[in-house]
Amino acid sequence: MRLPIPLLARILAQILVLAVVSNTAAGSDWHAEENVEPPAASTLSYVGEARRLDGGELLYREFHQLTLAGADPHSADGMNNTSRPLTRHVEYRAPDGTLIARKINDYRDSPLLPDFTLEDDRRGYREQLTVRDGELTMAFAEGGSAESVKRFRRLPELAVADAGFDELVRSQWPRLLLGRSLTFEFASVARQDFIAFEVQKKSESADRLTLAMSLASPWLTWLLDDIELEYDKNTRRLLVYRGLTNITDASGAYYSAEIRYQYPDYSSSIQNSAAQ
Repeated sequence: MRLPIPLLARILAQILVLAVVSNTAAGSDWHAEENVEPPAASTLSYVGEARRLDGGELLYREFHQLTLAGADPHSADGMNNTSRPLTRHVEYRAPDGTLIARKINDYRDSPLLPDFTLEDDRRGYREQLTVRDGELTMAFAEGGSAESVKRFRRLPELAVADAGFDELVRSQWPRLLLGRSLTFEFASVARQDFIAFEVQKKSESADRLTLAMSLASPWLTWLLDDIELEYDKNTRRLLVYRGLTNITDASGAYYSAEIRYQYPDYSSSIQNSAAQ
């Protein structure tokens, strides 16, 4: 692995591993309005299994609970044009079930810039992002150190935070399917700044779309191997993630892993995981 810097590991891992998949439709246009009842909420629970890139040992599991408005997440195709994510709770657990880290997302103000809090008690690490009245605040602390806080009153035109990456993919699905690249600014709490990334189509089959993601600057791409993401073309759900993760081993080194996601109504994903 080319990247020796834990900071950049956190940056990219926030986007993809913590983001994973929201079961909301591309181009959702539901907004809260006066005297209009919000759509009924439902919850989707699913699991991701992270294994070494060589297909070997199980490293950890991710347990997701995603609450959606306006759709039944257990529908046959997993999509609904009026659905949108509300909140997400994630637990990261070791193979023996020990809790590694936990995260909460709140999408209600913005699908692309959701509030979030991530905590890893093993190393006393905590990071948080909030957006209030157009002002974005990033804060983090580690190992008992004082909290570092930075505020932004002006945001990039296409700003994305944490699990908002997957909402970005869905909203730009036709563009990516056509092979056009997409550049966006990711809010990195670890660096307390916005960093440009590029995502584009790598390959396509009858039922899957594989995307590759990298640092947008041609001067920096050598620092980090591409991340690969396989999506189901019908449901637009993330099935497989390959690359650097946000979870460390006992020595503090970040894992590179292949993560396969298992959905309660998506049998092919379960079969693929079981075959490993």
